[in-house]
Amino acid sequence: MLVIYLHIPFCRTKCAYCALNSIGQHPGALRRYTQALRRELRSAAGGQAVTAIYFGGGTPALLAPEMVGALLE
Repeated sequence: MLVIYLHIPFCRTKCAYCALNSIGQHPGALRRYTQALRRELRSAAGGQAVTAIYFGGGTPALLAPEMVGALLE
């Protein structure tokens, strides 16, 4: 059983009170980050079945549907 937490550290703006590791949006950074996460997931899973994936961090809703789909593949 493999459970994965994906920290998505991007926000529309960085709130002054937020203690999470997050940053404001940067052009292209979310797509590059998602691509890096895909590579890391392939490496870390090592062929194991993933039973759950949790998204958290800044604002995971900033991920475009195709980005979420790519991470879930």
